Amino acid sequence: MRTQVIFALFGVALAQAGTVVDIDSQKWGCNQCNGPQNIEPGTVVTPFFTGGANSLLQLTLGPGTYTFTNADPNGTDYFSAWNFQGYPNSGNWVWSFVVANDANDTVLMDDFVSTIQGTQAAMSNLTGTTTFNGATQLSGTSTAGFTDSLTLGSTTTLDFFIDDYALGDNGGGVALNISGGATGAPEPGTAAMIVGALALLGLRRIKAALREP
Repeated sequence: MRTQVIFALFGVALAQAGTVVDIDSQKWGCNQCNGPQNIEPGTVVTPFFTGGANSLLQLTLGPGTYTFTNADPNGTDYFSAWNFQGYPNSGNWVWSFVVANDANDTVLMDDFVSTIQGTQAAMSNLTGTTTFNGATQLSGTSTAGFTDSLTLGSTTTLDFFIDDYALGDNGGGVALNISGGATGAPEPGTAAMIVGALALLGLRRIKAALREP
């Protein structure tokens, strides 16, 4: 029982429940973005929102390793793929996204499925393809099965956007599911909580022992 409680306490502090981030291709882009092959991780960019620089799509995560997967693997909604240059009439459908560190605007992930399809359904249901993070090939071979990971050494605010700078003729987007969490030592407040819980458990064991005949 004690071990289970300890793991539960660590889980509260260190594990992150699945979080869905919807990146709308009509809202979030960057000044230097012009295709995923041009925005390698490590590049410094300027993310922006069509309504102003103060409305970025952000998520703050603690230290640890996180898994990014397609949150709409069935290709059923607006965020199953996005279109550039001529939405809704063009056949330029892609599945890609960029993640940058908000503190210094450095790209951490530049992920994409390596093809363009004529319809949103064709892009979202694509199989037998190659997926990348920048120039690094990933394990996934379909849009639905896309997966990548990101390790953060400290609490970081992330900016999410698509790799385009002219957003007015775009449509659709990308839905990401982010899961995982920290694997290192808990923060001081969490450590204090764990120590307190252990002390309480120890006290209960002592009391139980005193009651034994």
